[in-house]
Amino acid sequence: MDLSSWVGRSVSLDCGEILGTYQGQVIAVDLTEQTISLINAFRNGLKCKVPTVTLRSFDIQQLQILKLLSIPNHSQSRLSSKVCSNAVLVPRNSLPPAAGSSLPTTNAKGKCVPSEANRVSPVSFTSTARRRTFSASDAVTKQQQSTKRGESSRRKGLERNDDCFNQPIDDSILENDFDFESNLALFDKEAVFEEINAAQNFEGTRLVESNRRPTKYRHDENILQQAPSVYRHVTVPSPGEKEYYTDAGLIIPSISLGLRTRLLSAAERHGLSVERQIEMIGRSASEMALQLLGGCHRINPDNVHQRPSAVVLCGPHLQGAQGVNCARHLSNHNVDVTLFVPSFVKVLNCLQIETDLFKSTQGKQVQNVKDMPTGSVDIIINALGSHDNKHLRDQSWYKSISAWCKAQRASILSIDPPTDGVVIESKWSLSVALPLSLSRASGKVYLCDLGIPSKVYSEVGIHYNSPYGSKFIIPLHCQES
Repeated sequence: MDLSSWVGRSVSLDCGEILGTYQGQVIAVDLTEQTISLINAFRNGLKCKVPTVTLRSFDIQQLQILKLLSIPNHSQSRLSSKVCSNAVLVPRNSLPPAAGSSLPTTNAKGKCVPSEANRVSPVSFTSTARRRTFSASDAVTKQQQSTKRGESSRRKGLERNDDCFNQPIDDSILENDFDFESNLALFDKEAVFEEINAAQNFEGTRLVESNRRPTKYRHDENILQQAPSVYRHVTVPSPGEKEYYTDAGLIIPSISLGLRTRLLSAAERHGLSVERQIEMIGRSASEMALQLLGGCHRINPDNVHQRPSAVVLCGPHLQGAQGVNCARHLSNHNVDVTLFVPSFVKVLNCLQIETDLFKSTQGKQVQNVKDMPTGSVDIIINALGSHDNKHLRDQSWYKSISAWCKAQRASILSIDPPTDGVVIESKWSLSVALPLSLSRASGKVYLCDLGIPSKVYSEVGIHYNSPYGSKFIIPLHCQES
């Protein structure tokens, strides 16, 4: 092959893994130096920054001729994106051997370093592609064809509209009104559905019933069949005047004061002492009060500048000891507590123990109404009522503290209030074990669990199955018997 026939051809030179693969147009072949020079050269798909790349024959392992192009005056031109289907492979030994080898050199200053910014595909290897040429006349022809197609589609749409809406109307139809009643009488719905149901060959639900919407269930309801629910978990030998029911629908009967006294005495004989009962009731009352004060939204380390305040009113009896225990728990939970306990020469031992324990807290204890808070308070806990001594409400200190309590706007929570003779009306009341028949002045009734075993209930004639579920305090709703 003549040397002049190499000039202008697009070639691909495989120089091994180190030097890589070069592609470009042959601009010169030197037999003396055994070199070949390329313009518009690419190395491994990256365009070289130098205008001309010169490679020695010793470094070329395989040569592939891509296409013959004419490059007048050796000017740089863009490589064709099409590949000749008759590509020629020239083996390495087709060029004369040369002694030694060297890295690619350039006839311009600088190194042949590929650049990411110049990543361009020099040659496309798709052999089945065809060259397409476009001219201005072709564009005008396509635009005219598109316009004709649009006009044709609009014309067809108008013709369809004319066929649909331009038909003559029979005036006799408009003169006579449509008789809906007579036409409706022609359709006997009951006869049709009876015929459909009679034609069914299986025993099951009727067609009308099967078309009804199924019942929607809540996320906590079971769609599987189960045994019927028993809502009376507690039965007593002598129920009180009222019946209560829980949020789950369980019926809780009220009991008399005498039956409850026998129940608590039986629990004490089995080891649930008075002190443990006081602790359970006081803790339940404090937990309920904390939730009524706002819970974690009100009582948290970021809210120390506006701590909730509570006033606990206690009498010289068992309910008073429960109130003092509640005040101690509230003070331990960063509530500003003011405890009122009247001064008596002799008090119950359990009340004295709870009062001495309260003095170890940061709460404030007062014995006179004059020392009560003058500002507003968040909640008042009433433990003044007694089931045994009803003459306390006639004493002067009781009337004074009741008048102060009525002057306040705070909500009142009563602990185990009496069934009658309520002087201070409450918004909530906390009952113990089983509820008494409380009056409307006691407000909404809650029931706290003392942890009395079921055998203790059975000992006093009560059939008991716990209605508390996962809680220790549950609300009760009144149901008049």
